[in-house]
Amino acid sequence: MFFCYALPVPAGPAEKTNGEENVWSVDRGYTRWYYLDLDNERIIDESSKIIELVRSSPATARRVVVDKDLLVKARKKVESHIMNTYLRQVLAPVGVKPTLKAWMELN
Repeated sequence: MFFCYALPVPAGPAEKTNGEENVWSVDRGYTRWYYLDLDNERIIDESSKIIELVRSSPATARRVVVDKDLLVKARKKVESHIMNTYLRQVLAPVGVKPTLKAWMELN
């Protein structure tokens, strides 16, 4: 499974209202790719490796075969990875979350 997430960063002064603290924004944040191998549950977060796994042509047919419950579990696993890596590194407060922008099954 391929996932594309917008990762939040602390909001700039123009994005804060009434001097609020701990305001985070995905608008100025990062976009990151994640690949989850469903067979071994390994997560790859290096875009240079992921590009080769997701490369396709316009003629590639779209297929959706993964069970919805498996997709939900996969998404939660990747979001947990983001929480334990990126969000922990930037000291994001509780409640700050990444935003899923796109996902794709790789068959």
